[in-house]
Amino acid sequence: MGNKGPSRWYKFVIIATLGLAGCDEGKFPVRPASGSVVSEGQPVTSGSITFTPLGGQNKSETGKAATGAIGPDGNFKLSTFGRFDGAIVGKHRVQYTGSEGEDTDDSDGEDEDAPDNKPTAKSNKPILILDEDLIFEVNSSGSNIFKIELTKKKNRRSRDGS
Repeated sequence: MGNKGPSRWYKFVIIATLGLAGCDEGKFPVRPASGSVVSEGQPVTSGSITFTPLGGQNKSETGKAATGAIGPDGNFKLSTFGRFDGAIVGKHRVQYTGSEGEDTDDSDGEDEDAPDNKPTAKSNKPILILDEDLIFEVNSSGSNIFKIELTKKKNRRSRDGS
């Protein structure tokens, strides 16, 4: 009978620890969140999406932003603390970051530093942007699947080059 005491104690500690780990989500609960990115009805096949939490009334801390790479099918899954764990529950400002070669103001296909001012592969990609300040809410229950629409950035230069 005397040997059963320590073994029961260890089992209790292990069970209690596992039970508490599942119940306490911490200061910023996270829920799975994913979605798709399109432009003119077609999937955007590169870049990344960031969901940055917005502070509510009387909240000075907002939590960590969630990010997700856009796959070749236009879909993304958000990660905050771990791979594909989702985003913090609450409202978020959404940002799109284009892939390399897309984030340039030179959208007319010409690279002024290129020899003979010929188009380069880097500058041939259209520049895609969010049309507006996009806010999405990640809910604590239900699905958090979002569709993000991007538009092509308008050229800042006029046709006569001025």
